[in-house]
Amino acid sequence: MNGDEPTLSHLPEDMDFDDDDLIKFDYVRHVRLYTLSVLLTTVAAFALSTIPLWLLATPTSGGFIRADDVLTPLALWALSYTLQKHVDDWSPWWRCALSPALSAPRGLSMPSKRDEAVFVRTWVVGTTWALVEAFVSIRGAYRSMRLYEPRPPHLLDDEDADDLDEEASVISTNLSLLNTLHKREEMEAALAGVAFIDIPLFILALQRVTMVLLSLGTTLLLSATWYPRMTFGYSLGVTLGCFAVQALIGNLRAPQVRVYVGLVLGLGVFFAGLGVWGVLE
Repeated sequence: MNGDEPTLSHLPEDMDFDDDDLIKFDYVRHVRLYTLSVLLTTVAAFALSTIPLWLLATPTSGGFIRADDVLTPLALWALSYTLQKHVDDWSPWWRCALSPALSAPRGLSMPSKRDEAVFVRTWVVGTTWALVEAFVSIRGAYRSMRLYEPRPPHLLDDEDADDLDEEASVISTNLSLLNTLHKREEMEAALAGVAFIDIPLFILALQRVTMVLLSLGTTLLLSATWYPRMTFGYSLGVTLGCFAVQALIGNLRAPQVRVYVGLVLGLGVFFAGLGVWGVLE
C-alpha cells in the first residue's frame, strides 16, 4: 500500500460518520445542476467562438480548416498536461510556453497582418486548445464531485464478528472511504480550504468562459509575435506578458478570486489579441 494513502490507524476514535458534511449531501441534484449550468455554458461559449469561422472561412479567404490546425494543439496540449502532472510548481507556465510552438508555422508564413486565412487557422488552434482543456476540466469536476458522494461506513455486527470474509469486506470498504476523505482533504487544501461542492455553480460556469477567452487571446497575441515586421522588443514584451498572466492566475488558490481575476485578464488578453490582428480597427 502506498505510504501516502490512509490506513485504519488514521481513523480517529471519536470520528462521527453521521456528520452532515460527510454523508448528508444531495449528490444527484448537485451533479444534475452542474451538468445543466456548466455544460450548457461551455457549449454556448464554443458555439459563439465559431462565429468568426462561419464569417471568414470562405473559399476566397482560403480559410478552410486543415488537419494540422487541430492535431497540433491536441498533441501539444497532451504534452503540456503531462508536464503539469510531473512539475506542479511550474504548471502555470507550460501552457504559455508551448503556445508559440502552436503559432510559429502560421506566423512565419504570415504575408499580411490582416490575412484572414492565417487568422482563421490561428483561431482554430486557440479554440481547439480551449476545447480540450474544457473536456479535461469538466471530467475532473465530475471526479471531484464523486468524492462527496454519500458513502456511509460499514460496521461489523456481533454476529458477523467471526466471519473473516465479512470482516475483510468491511475493512476494505472503510479503507476506501478513508482514501476518499484523504483525497478530499488534499483537494480542499489546494482550493484554499474551500470544499468543491461549496463553489457556486455560477463560478464554475464562468470559469469555462474565462478559459476560452484566455486561450483565444493568448494564441492570437503569441501568433502575432512571429509577424516579420514585429520588433524583438514587442515580441518579448507580449510573450513575457502572457507568461505573467498565466502565472498570476495559476497561483491564485481561492476559486472565486481566481475566476474573477481570470475573467478580467482574459477579457484584456482577448481584446488585445483581436487588436493586434486589426479586427477592432
